[in-house]
Amino acid sequence: MKHWKQTIVTLHEKTDDKTQITNPVEVTKMISEILKSEKHTAYQEHFWIIGLDNQNRLKMLQLVSLGGLSATMVDPRVVFFALLSSHCSGFIAVHNHPSANCNPSQEDEKVNKQLSDGAALLGFRMLDFLIVSDDKFYSFSEMKI
Repeated sequence: MKHWKQTIVTLHEKTDDKTQITNPVEVTKMISEILKSEKHTAYQEHFWIIGLDNQNRLKMLQLVSLGGLSATMVDPRVVFFALLSSHCSGFIAVHNHPSANCNPSQEDEKVNKQLSDGAALLGFRMLDFLIVSDDKFYSFSEMKI
């Protein structure tokens, strides 16, 4: 079984310095590949941060929180510390719903607002907050929330 960090290395090897993350389908595929490699935690909620440079190229991918069956805690301070430490200018937040229901909960909407407000205050570009399940996704950006 592949560990998610090994999967990230594999993903980096498939890309070059000019590869940009341009749409939520790409992100969903990336996270789905990682979750499939981690079968022993696939039933748990995960919260990931994808750090990007000014051209939306992948700089870092970090698991910020691993929760239970129906919830995970996200501390915005941890998110922004990771982004600052990696010298990112933008990010995409990604959260899975093992239930296969990609609709956001009230807590998801609250986290989206906290991260959006924090990003504006600190000068980060928050490109999206995605909720993924298998090959499906919900994009806060596409829904204009």
